[in-house]
Amino acid sequence: MLTPRLQLRVLTMADAPAIFTLHTDVEVQRYLSRELMKSPLDSRLFIEKIEKGIDQGRWFYWGIVFKEAPENIIGTVCLWQFSEDGETAELGYDLLPSFQRKGIMTETVAAILSFAKENTVLTEVQAMVRADNIASLSLLKKMNFSYTRNLSEEEKFAKEQGQEIRIYHKAV
Repeated sequence: MLTPRLQLRVLTMADAPAIFTLHTDVEVQRYLSRELMKSPLDSRLFIEKIEKGIDQGRWFYWGIVFKEAPENIIGTVCLWQFSEDGETAELGYDLLPSFQRKGIMTETVAAILSFAKENTVLTEVQAMVRADNIASLSLLKKMNFSYTRNLSEEEKFAKEQGQEIRIYHKAV
């Protein structure tokens, strides 16, 4: 999938070092509930898991690269947590800090929303964001997502307990 500056592409095992960097960057991980990777093997296992989920139709997952440097993953974006009827899914994304605040994720999310509209039966995309993640909240506002509600403590992962996590949605 192409945007003016970017290519969104499937991950390969060659991306394992970049995924390890992304998943061990403290700034990237600050607002996410996933555990930090402990070794490069973790990134290879993660890519295998992603490939298997794509093959099973459980999610869509792309690496974000610049067109002129397609070998260098700078972030990822996915649609996952599909509802039983396939009409809603959650949007997830991450981006290395040196590439943030440059419009990259705005361009990426616009492409994902177009993809969802043209290639899926999705009617709504949701995003879950910590209330202190100002950059992500700003992105969702810019992309015309609407606030739905906060997650209850019972709905949160253990690592999220005590955090204010907001759900936003957008019709596709």
